Amino acid sequence: MTVNYRKQRERWSFHFEVNKQRHAGYCLNLDGTPARNRKEAEQAEARERVRVETQPAAPAHTTAGETLAQSFARYVTVCAAKRLANLPKIKGYTAEAMAHFGELTQSATIGPDTCWKWIKAMQDAPVTVWIGGPDATRAQAKQRTTKTIKRERSPITINHRLKALSAALNLAYQTRNALTGQPMIPHKPSVPMLDVPERLPQPLSNSNRDAITEELRKTAPHAADAVTLASHVGLRLAEVLGLTLYHVRDLDSLGAIRLDAEETKGGRDARQPVNSVAMPVLRRLIAQAKERGSKFLITYAMQSRDARGALVTTWVPVASIKTAWNKAAARLQIDNRFHDTKGNFSTNLARVASGRTVQLASRHKSYKTTEKYLSLVDPDMAAAVEAIATLGDAHADPQPAKNRNQKPQPARNRNPAATGGKPKLVMISKG
Repeated sequence: MTVNYRKQRERWSFHFEVNKQRHAGYCLNLDGTPARNRKEAEQAEARERVRVETQPAAPAHTTAGETLAQSFARYVTVCAAKRLANLPKIKGYTAEAMAHFGELTQSATIGPDTCWKWIKAMQDAPVTVWIGGPDATRAQAKQRTTKTIKRERSPITINHRLKALSAALNLAYQTRNALTGQPMIPHKPSVPMLDVPERLPQPLSNSNRDAITEELRKTAPHAADAVTLASHVGLRLAEVLGLTLYHVRDLDSLGAIRLDAEETKGGRDARQPVNSVAMPVLRRLIAQAKERGSKFLITYAMQSRDARGALVTTWVPVASIKTAWNKAAARLQIDNRFHDTKGNFSTNLARVASGRTVQLASRHKSYKTTEKYLSLVDPDMAAAVEAIATLGDAHADPQPAKNRNQKPQPARNRNPAATGGKPKLVMISKG
């Protein structure tokens, strides 16, 4: 019998196992009163054991029925609770996966073989890109706003979908069934990923930055202001277009723009210093926003008519400057995206600051990203390459390459008499 008396509670309790399932509780007499001694406690345990052993077995619950739709629904719920900025894209990735595998497909059946078939299907599928142009009906609008191009999906684009699938399956594996206590899928999922080429950034040059800023100043002044803030403060496009009076509340005291963690890509609060080029632009935008009665710094005029037919101008935030940027870049024959303006900021920083400062100001989560910008303007590398242009035989190093930069080796003096009977350590250099 496995009964014991708990002094703190002054009650007898039992615990035993039947079919690898643990049962525990307080020992009670037939009339429901607590057991008063060991004999009554053992009798109560015996009655409980008989009840457990004779009761019909509960129906077995299995976790093999977890479907892909259930796994993705759980994953999307978690992403929504975390308020991820890319939630719409995640929903699109999950929809594509369920369209390929089927919503009722069991999550446990997804493995490397089935994933590679999906990868092949994504590589063979036509790529559809957004070109703009809404129309009256939804069917016509889809034809007018997208087009199919002859290009394969890049490995990083495919990996985005594979990562969503892997995250959903891992979450299902970590989630326990409330009845059985077992994982919702019986084994840890294995989703392969494609190798992604490591490319160097292609920042916008200073000359092209100035040229496209002047061009946009003629056609889309708000886009020119966005270029200035991105290239001189280090803001991303969404951060520039989302700037409000709230973000510049510390401009006078700190000389910087404050961004909340929920608004940044890395999920961290940011303080971006404003230099002498961006400061006049920012102060003009602040005065302009107050004059227009808008909390957003970058706005454009949207005209409409009121109930009496009078023309009304409303200043609304800018949603995108992609069209203005693409047209200006095409006229100037500049092959850069707007995001390359932030690369221009990081590259210019790499010329004058340490790597740690570049990482902090650029808000790179990984120092590997910072190293890519440092390598673009590495003065030692440029000087070394330039030095070999005038290097001749007269500059040859007579020292063998294998001994170059070799540290001196310690050696013991073999003559104890020279050091008073004690070995003396001396430094000699080989070669």
